Amino acid sequence: MKILLFGYSGKLGNAIFNKLKIKNKIFCFNSKNADVKKINKSKLNKLINKLKPEIIINCVVFQGMEKSEKNRIMCLKTNSLFPKYLAQLQKKNSFFLIHFSSESIFDNSKKGKLIDEKIVPSPKSYYGYSKLLGENYVKKYGKNYLIMRLPILYGGKNKNQPVDIILHKLAKNHDVYINDDLYTTPTNVSDVAKVVAKVLSTKKLQLKRIVNISNVGYVKFSKFIKNYAKRVKSTSKIYLRNSKYFHKNNLRNCHTPLVTNYKEFKLRSWTKSLSEYLNK
Repeated sequence: MKILLFGYSGKLGNAIFNKLKIKNKIFCFNSKNADVKKINKSKLNKLINKLKPEIIINCVVFQGMEKSEKNRIMCLKTNSLFPKYLAQLQKKNSFFLIHFSSESIFDNSKKGKLIDEKIVPSPKSYYGYSKLLGENYVKKYGKNYLIMRLPILYGGKNKNQPVDIILHKLAKNHDVYINDDLYTTPTNVSDVAKVVAKVLSTKKLQLKRIVNISNVGYVKFSKFIKNYAKRVKSTSKIYLRNSKYFHKNNLRNCHTPLVTNYKEFKLRSWTKSLSEYLNK
């Protein structure tokens, strides 16, 4: 199967590439060589016409709450316009599109509840707004697609994400400051890659669906971190702070634990996934 993978150098893209590379022919592009900054639809069309992929997987993302507020144009181009153009190009090219969204499209109004696909999004930050707009563009223009909403990810070879930085510090017995009012569904990126592989193994890729992808388990982020610290026998001191300590503009969505209504997309528990991550 010929696959065009955008954002292969990031955590998610790298995990997906490693999962699919043996049985598929994958053309890899990151945000730089895909020229996302200039976002030229014509060049994008030429690239797709040349490679003729059966699948396009879009992992390109402009991340960071404060960073997105300061760089709104680049955030919009990457998270909204890029997936829009991919969806529009499905009219001229026959490919199946997998696009990734975020838990950040939801606000904090569902405290104490799991968020399934029926909950109406209401982003709190510009980053969340840009991701929701990207979703809406794919729904409006896409012919054949799957949108996967993701929570906080950890694991994989790319260790530059905030959660992995914390886990690395704990493993080295360095003290850490963590969010104590964040409730989420922490998810191993390898499990997301497995879902993608499972989807692509389906004989008929005819979908127009949005799904929440996450390991099962509604947990306080500080509990997740303490659980990890205990398992690796870390001697680090863990300092608890509220979200305003990390996000001065109070942009962080603190209650966005995801759950799916689709059995075929249900993953294992976060405790089992974390155990596998630690045993590797």
